Amino acid sequence: MRRRKFITAAGAVGAGLASAGCTSLAATPIGNTGETTSPSVSGSNTQVDQLNVNGQFIHVAASGAVETEPDTASISVVIEASGSEAEAVREELASRAEELKDALLEYGLNDEQITTGRYDIREHRNDGTYRGINEFRINVEDVDSVGELIDTAVDGGGR
Repeated sequence: MRRRKFITAAGAVGAGLASAGCTSLAATPIGNTGETTSPSVSGSNTQVDQLNVNGQFIHVAASGAVETEPDTASISVVIEASGSEAEAVREELASRAEELKDALLEYGLNDEQITTGRYDIREHRNDGTYRGINEFRINVEDVDSVGELIDTAVDGGGR
């Protein structure tokens, strides 16, 4: 019976000592302004510098790093076209997109690895021409193939 009481008493003392450090830190004033400042976040280390509430503050900081070999690669390839009519630009983008996609499929990619990222045709007011882009996003798991894949995309009409 004594042993249980001792463990309970030791636990209560330990909890009291642990919380004493927190309350003494929280009770440390940084000024008498009583103002509240917003937490700040900086760089890859997330840090709340000072949260001042009624002359008390809490300081919290954390950082971490992970190193690993990449297991996927994402590539963005763009086709551009311009002309005096929007319809002509659209048709050129469609034709060149088909050529690019055929080249990527011939390389060995499948339809799920090739998605449309952005498609846009705009009239430029400076000269009255239309300019369009069709962006493809390519996702692969073989990161060593990225160089060859970029060459294939450029040869297929992308940039």
